[in-house]
Amino acid sequence: MRDSQFKIPNAGVLHVRSLVGLDRDAVEEALADFVAGTTLTSQQLDFLQVLTTHLVENGKVQPGALFDSPYNELAPSGPDVLFGDDRVVKLFSILRSIEDRARAG
Repeated sequence: MRDSQFKIPNAGVLHVRSLVGLDRDAVEEALADFVAGTTLTSQQLDFLQVLTTHLVENGKVQPGALFDSPYNELAPSGPDVLFGDDRVVKLFSILRSIEDRARAG
């Protein structure tokens, strides 16, 4: 059999990742640039802890989900108010890159 017969299609990779999640170290590394050089409030830290847990458990989080429960319980006005517009754009970019890497297999 050829190696290509053993590859999981991209949709399969995303499904498997949704079942097994991500390694916590990989998530923390992905978020390292986001938190580098900043002093975070306890509310911001709580938000990022929930996000990290969801990424570890589910493998991805859609950017729009950050406006829904449980995130809106920590940031009722949205993550853009909690972190600022520029930082949320960066966070969304990180979340998209995590999913893009899964699609690339």
